[in-house]
Amino acid sequence: MISVRVAPLVVLAAAAALLLPPPATAAAPPEPVAGSVVTFFAHNVAGRTQGNNGRVDPVAGDLVRSIRREQPYAGALNEICGNQARAVDRRLTGYRVEFFGKGRACPGGVEFGNAVVIRNGPATRRRVVLPTSEGSRELVCVSRRSSRVAACSTHLTAERSRGYDRVAQAKRVAEVTEGYVRRGFATYVGGDFNDQPATNTLDPMYRPGYGGGAHGIFTESDGCCGRDGEPTLGTAKFDYGFVSWQWRLLREGRRRAAQRPRPAVDDGPPQVAAPPAPVRPTSLSEHGCSR
Repeated sequence: MISVRVAPLVVLAAAAALLLPPPATAAAPPEPVAGSVVTFFAHNVAGRTQGNNGRVDPVAGDLVRSIRREQPYAGALNEICGNQARAVDRRLTGYRVEFFGKGRACPGGVEFGNAVVIRNGPATRRRVVLPTSEGSRELVCVSRRSSRVAACSTHLTAERSRGYDRVAQAKRVAEVTEGYVRRGFATYVGGDFNDQPATNTLDPMYRPGYGGGAHGIFTESDGCCGRDGEPTLGTAKFDYGFVSWQWRLLREGRRRAAQRPRPAVDDGPPQVAAPPAPVRPTSLSEHGCSR
């Protein structure tokens, strides 16, 4: 597992357990099958802030280089501007970027929202509006019937005073994504939950082995079963990658991130380049997890 925030990035290496059903029809080589190894990622692009200001580059360019290098199966993008998402979609071969705009909040009146990146092929889009007392929050998912895989992206309320919104939103995220699992989809959920692991916000996501009030079904990319993990913003962990029981965490790499506006460089396998700056320092961690 590699976990780092480049405002932010969480990358998860996972292997499909034998319980993952094979696709109903012959699939292209990139499609996961029982026993194959795939990579997912989650990245809060901060496309309109932190110096990016809605510009296509370096956001799109760094994302494209990272994805080409690591070749993930799918990933979650948060706080991305529509022009940035469309540029990534145009430049990437073998992938599609499913962008879900939720208002024209980027400079120049450009749409702002979340996205799911996934290997090319037929897929079904879904947007779920999350409960909130102010503004707009959502869960967006892309599912593929051929490989029975679903990938979802979410971004919960950030204001510290509105923790009750995050609790309700996380509960709804868990309900919807568990629905994919019940229907036989091996499911990945990535995004910015804007709360730390030990809080009750994450209880609906973590499986019971994580303790506290955990009552969900998912394993988190920092391993099982401590409610902790690498910081993704300063000293806090706000960003997560959850996988359903059909996936088994295979191994963890190590990431060294430099405090400069450049992609981070890994010092161990699997090698994953970080998307755009600013890069915040993270600690190294190695945790294993099995179902």
